[in-house]
Amino acid sequence: MNTIAGVIQARMGSSRLPGKSLARVYKNFSLLELVMLRVMKAEKMDMVILATSKERDCDPLVELADSLGILTVRGSGMDVLSRFVEAIQQYNPDIVVRICADNPLIDPVEIDKLISFFQENQFDYVANNTPACGLPDGIGCEIIRSSTITKIATKALDNGYREHVTSYITSHPDEYSIGWLEANQKLWCPDLKLDIDTQEDLARIQEFCSSLAEVNPPYWTAEEIVLNVQEINDKGCSFYENSRD
Repeated sequence: MNTIAGVIQARMGSSRLPGKSLARVYKNFSLLELVMLRVMKAEKMDMVILATSKERDCDPLVELADSLGILTVRGSGMDVLSRFVEAIQQYNPDIVVRICADNPLIDPVEIDKLISFFQENQFDYVANNTPACGLPDGIGCEIIRSSTITKIATKALDNGYREHVTSYITSHPDEYSIGWLEANQKLWCPDLKLDIDTQEDLARIQEFCSSLAEVNPPYWTAEEIVLNVQEINDKGCSFYENSRD
């Protein structure tokens, strides 16, 4: 039986929005706390790991992880790939679900669907987080074999590959078996941006979350999120939708 770890990459030193991991997004929930709570609802992972920086400003992130029973590794601020290798070496998962901490509405059901897709097809890498997959930006994730990550880390990669972890795989498709999981039609909304990169994004998502139903927060389903966007757009407010880069 393969061991599956969800690895959340997060740090405080974002260049575009410093300290965003602890920014309040919904009531008293910070960005990272929302990510962690929603990821922990996925049923097909054996563990969740926070991979963060050794810098002292990331100490509160580790404290948050500890309070929720999430494992931690600490390493380089910019070499994110090395943090994933450290997580693999320390906790020995066979499969890694890569989760970005700027996605406060990442969906646990879509994580589980992607894990099942990965297992059924025996890929090296799968994802449901590209525009072609159809999910809103910020709902999906990526899955990689641990052996693939460790092999990539031994290559003489430039900083871009080491910062973005999986970009070597997607830019060398001839070297790996890659799968893309498309969203169902109810969730097909690839131009919807629900991640947080800038102060403008933060303000938009704060307002958006405050418009969601207060039943069972912050565990809104992807269907509820997309339906809420459609209702807002029907009222003539379309500022939640942005084309991806």
